[in-house]
Amino acid sequence: MATQEASLASTTFVFLMVGTCGLCGLAGGYAGYLLGPPTPVDIPPEQRPMQRRRALVLGLVAAYLVPLFLKLLGSVSGVDATLVDDLFSGKASAGGWMVLAGFALLAGVSSKRFIPALSDKLLTRALEASQQAQQHAERAIERAESVNDTVNDLEEDVVQLAEVASNVAPPVHEALTKEEKDLLVQVGQVGRRRPSLPEIERATGRRAESIEKILADLEIHGLVQSKDHGGTRRWRVRTAGKARIGQIKRPAESVMI
Repeated sequence: MATQEASLASTTFVFLMVGTCGLCGLAGGYAGYLLGPPTPVDIPPEQRPMQRRRALVLGLVAAYLVPLFLKLLGSVSGVDATLVDDLFSGKASAGGWMVLAGFALLAGVSSKRFIPALSDKLLTRALEASQQAQQHAERAIERAESVNDTVNDLEEDVVQLAEVASNVAPPVHEALTKEEKDLLVQVGQVGRRRPSLPEIERATGRRAESIEKILADLEIHGLVQSKDHGGTRRWRVRTAGKARIGQIKRPAESVMI
């Protein structure tokens, strides 16, 4: 019973708001027409009734946009805009209804400027929200890739620790050519954690065909690993590759590579 009464009261206030905005919009639209009536030079006298009807329609549309404008005004200014909610729920005072009527009249008077300005603001806000959502999605993808890389590194470390713990002899490293050594070191020095082929090409100055061949040989040796990320093939230096880079940089202390 209480729910039905609350629903009936809310419906009553909705109709009251629609009526208030409608009457104020028509009055404001006609007032705007009177403030700037067309001259006989601009519009012939026989077309003036059409201009009056146009002013009334624009005033009505602008007045019905006032609740949306008040909501938008609250979100932009940071003020808690509860006037519209209070009007719908019946909690608004007489002063709140006067504020609504005043905004509706003002919107009706300036409907020619009010409607385009509000439309532009709404489109701008929607575009900003879309861009923010895209940026959040890109950051989430980057974090996921970083976490995946970290997990892969930890898996390799766990495997190596298990081999050491079980006294498994480390594999004999196959000899690398000078080009393979140089490219391995250069890939390890690229800024991105998982550089793509064009990024490696720019960083090393080598041709793409040569880089692909050498990277394929290094992947066979288990020193690098490639994975597809968003349709782009990216490479990373594995734990064994990092150890081999350390040996390359310390030739005096290392055995034959």
